[in-house]
Amino acid sequence: MKSLYVASLMLIATSAQASFLCTSKEVREDGHAAYGMHVHEAEGSDSTHIAIWKTGKDTTPYQFNCVRESADYDTGRTSQYKCEKSGNDTLQVYAQHTGAKIAATADLRSSTEGQLILSSMTCKNIE
Repeated sequence: MKSLYVASLMLIATSAQASFLCTSKEVREDGHAAYGMHVHEAEGSDSTHIAIWKTGKDTTPYQFNCVRESADYDTGRTSQYKCEKSGNDTLQVYAQHTGAKIAATADLRSSTEGQLILSSMTCKNIE
């Protein structure tokens, strides 16, 4: 019974659908994460919505519709999210799922911010 429970948890952790919330390693002056990112994959669809925002400010998030391409392997999954252009803004996201751990890198090119690369973001699964 215990092995069935462990197998079920592993299946959930590496399932094709994933929604997760990330914070940047870049910090504000007060020591909190400077940026956040939310990745939401629609159930039963190839569509993924990704939003990136500056924390601690009243700003509008950058929002993109994306498609995930991924490769599953024994201990996790590597994903690349290809996003539609939003106005003059572009985004590429790479995520590495290893068991319950998720790390992500975002490459945002914005007409107002220039190029912003958020590497080694720490993430957690959300439902």
